[in-house]
Amino acid sequence: RSINFVPTGGSAKLIVSDSFFDHNSNAGINIVTSAGATAAVALENVTSSSNAIGLNFSGGGKVTIRNSDFSQNGTGVVAKGVIDFRDSSSSGNNIGISAAGSLGKITLSNSRVFGNVSGLVKSGAAVIQSFGNNEIYGNTADGAFSSGPLPLK
Repeated sequence: RSINFVPTGGSAKLIVSDSFFDHNSNAGINIVTSAGATAAVALENVTSSSNAIGLNFSGGGKVTIRNSDFSQNGTGVVAKGVIDFRDSSSSGNNIGISAAGSLGKITLSNSRVFGNVSGLVKSGAAVIQSFGNNEIYGNTADGAFSSGPLPLK
């Protein structure tokens, strides 16, 4: 099973909890907003495994991820929009976390990115941020955050 959430106008909300998405030929969770649309998405206690992409988010709005796992995918998480990734993990993927495009921004806090071929991958103007309390290890290439840690407040 998978989720394909494609808002076409206005503000749309999606809440997913205690769910498992696996063995999809595309994304386990696909969120793409059209021009003029925004999405407010909350994922909690979600596992997305053995998919082409664990989570793909592209467009306006924000995805908040808590206590979730993205493992054994082609790419664990793709951010072409704003993602808040907390208390979660991305492991055993070809790419753990990918941020791309002008809207791509992912902030990690208290999370693990490990055992991937590439841990953190960013392209173009995309940003990968950290609060400095993450574990990035055991990847063939760990990658790097866009800048030093954000201050914990």
